[in-house]
Parts: sequence; C-alpha cells; structure tokens
Amino acid sequence: MTGEGADLERLNMIYGTELSTDDIEVIEGGLPRWLKNLHVGDALRGAFFHRWLGRNVKGYDLVLSTYNLVDVPVPTLQFIADFSWDDGLRQKYHQQAGFRGVFHRQSLMRKLYLWLVKKISGASAMRAMALPNKVIANSWWSADLLRKRYGIECGVVYPPVVQSAIHREADERISRFVTIGRISPEKELEKLIDIIARVREFGHDVSLHIVGSMDASDYCLQLLHYGKRAGKWVVFEGAKYGEEKEAFLHQSRYGIHGCVGEAFGIAVAEMLQAGCITFAPTEGGPAEIVGDKRLLYLNEDDAVEKICRVLSDESQQKDLYRQLKHRTEKYSAKQFSKQIRRLVEEWRDG
Repeated sequence: MTGEGADLERLNMIYGTELSTDDIEVIEGGLPRWLKNLHVGDALRGAFFHRWLGRNVKGYDLVLSTYNLVDVPVPTLQFIADFSWDDGLRQKYHQQAGFRGVFHRQSLMRKLYLWLVKKISGASAMRAMALPNKVIANSWWSADLLRKRYGIECGVVYPPVVQSAIHREADERISRFVTIGRISPEKELEKLIDIIARVREFGHDVSLHIVGSMDASDYCLQLLHYGKRAGKWVVFEGAKYGEEKEAFLHQSRYGIHGCVGEAFGIAVAEMLQAGCITFAPTEGGPAEIVGDKRLLYLNEDDAVEKICRVLSDESQQKDLYRQLKHRTEKYSAKQFSKQIRRLVEEWRDG
C-alpha cells in the first residue's frame, strides 16, 4: 500500500530488481489530489495516508512498514529508515535550507502544523512501537538512539546493497574521490568540496566526483556555483544507476561522505562494496559501516589530516583495501532476505 503509487520500472532501474505487477499488487490511496501535486507538506501527506491505511489494513495478518512507524490495528514489523518522524532529531541532524528550512524552524506556525498533522492521522509513535509490534533499526547507532530516547530495545537489519562486490584491484583504479546519493543540504556537499580542496593544497592531485540527480532547485544551483568556483577538479556526474553506477564506483579509489547523524547510509555501503576506501563522519550509521577509525572524521580539520595520512601511505591503503573485502557480506541482498524471512517466521510461530 502506498500514498503515491509505485513506478516499478524506475525502481527496477535504480535497484537492479525485476519487479512486475505479476509479482506484487500495488494499492494506492489516502491522498487528496491537491496534496499530491504539492512539493512541500511531507508530514501532511503522511497524515492523510496514515488515516487511510488504518482503515484499510484490518483484513491483513501482518504489516511490514518499510519506512518508519505506522500506527495501525494490525501486528506490524516497523523498519526505521531515518528519524524524519521525530521533529527533535530532525532539527538536530537534518535542518532544511531555503523555504523548507524557514517552515521547519520551531515556531507557532510549525507547532500548529504538527498539531494538525497529528489530528488528521490519529497516529501515536509510542503506540506504534508497542507490542505486538516489533521495531527493527537499520544500524546499531539507530537502535541505541531509539533505546535512549524511547526506552525500547530493538533488533537490527542492515539494508541490502545489490551491486556486485569488489572486482578491481586498488592499483587499477583512478585516484579520485566519489560521493553518491541524494543532492540535498543535509548531505553537506559543500563541506566535502572544502575538505578535498584542502587535501589538494597538501600536494595530492585528486578530484571529487559528485554522483546524483541535479534539479533546478536553489540548493542545486548554489552547489553548482560553489563547485565551479572551487575548480575543474569538482565534477558533477549527474545521476547514475545500475551497471553504469557500479562501473564508475569500481573505477574509483576513494569515497567520501558528509552527512552527520544519518541512520544508516546506503551510499557508504555501496562505495565500500565497490572497493572504494571511504571516509565518513564519526556520528551516525555510516561510521558503523566503515568500521575503521583511520577513515572516520570529527570535523573538517580531522578529515583533511586523516585523508592526507592515508593518501601518503601506500601500505596503509593496501591494508584498508584488504579489509573492505571482509566487511561487505553483511550488506548483501541474500543476508537481508534471510533476516526478513526469519523475522516473519518468528512472528508466525509466536
């Protein structure tokens, strides 16, 4: 069930799947037509869909919510993808820029909006997390945050990376940095440009390739201008999917990530899976994926120091590269499917 339909062709292109209407039934509902066409109001869309969902799942044995909490009268496996549903955590980690940023600031208008959302949905996060529902986090960092903030204990299932594992040695790769994912302010891409600019000042001739879909938004236009001012070593690759993205990553020696406080960070897992020596912030799920202090940074100064240290030491690079091959199994689609099946079987048997 979905509020805005499912473009199976696009999903197959992005994730390398082969879904068709013969495999699944897509049931769409819950959103007024005027709300579908708005580019803002995510929480309001969620409220209307939530209210509709609660009235339409009563005939089902089990609901799997693949994106955060749903409060419905049916046993549910609640998969936590991020903390956008918790306004306090969203304010802390992912403040919006531009018009969205103004609207998301704490204000009387914001409080009235969230009150309206709650009234329309009738949902309760605490009720959604209660038994017989089961909450599953996508990293131990997220699980720890849920325990501290809500007092619940939950298991962890890592999201799957569908691309093939390492098949190109480090010395066969281009000495460049790549960052992939959604182009949005919380990814802190300007920070990554600043970090690599400083690394270059220390004599390391590396480039930064930003892979992601660019649109005509104010943020994308500002980012393009920022990259252009930095120099030709900042390359905007645009969107890449499937085999094209996989080939690009397998040709790149280094990866870098900028988002702080991210629940998991599938982009980081993809870069590691492809064999990129990847640097990431210390706070959030990506640190758990990387799992090596030599690649985790507290701030820009720390990032520059650690990157320069690795780039100047070929034996350290070889050691890090060898370790990558042992860290990617836990993010396989096979492992993910096995864990989901086990959760469903545990619910059935219990």
